[in-house]
Amino acid sequence: SRPLAVELSAKNYRQVRQYFLYNVWFSVTASVIYLLLIATLLPKILEWFVDTELEYVYSLAIILCVGRLIHSCVGPVMQLLVLNNHQKIASQISTIIACINLVLLIVCVTSFGIYGAAVSTATVLFIWALLLRYAVRVNIPNLDLSLRTPL
Repeated sequence: SRPLAVELSAKNYRQVRQYFLYNVWFSVTASVIYLLLIATLLPKILEWFVDTELEYVYSLAIILCVGRLIHSCVGPVMQLLVLNNHQKIASQISTIIACINLVLLIVCVTSFGIYGAAVSTATVLFIWALLLRYAVRVNIPNLDLSLRTPL
């Protein structure tokens, strides 16, 4: 027997697509707002709480916010995989991403310090999003997740 979510998504891809698009736009909007708040308020907050110059914290936060923004543009693809009974693929992708993250952190932190950690984390978020999006496209081919086509 198939899970109820699989039955619903198999019967009504339009509802699943609407849910997906709503989550993409909500996530992107929240990420942009967060990025703007970090960009405008973090320097003032740092001045209030810290006496020394911590400009690197500001640039690290911006790098991480941009990585999160890129990741949010893909939408809830991990949930789509799990709800459509492809949790093994989702867990394999998570394992691959953990290994890539570990290697990138070792290479980038030893070369670039804390900036290397931020850039490698943002890069891993981007790669993770691409792999999940590709897995959904391959394993749920009937579901159109493009942001251009009308509902």
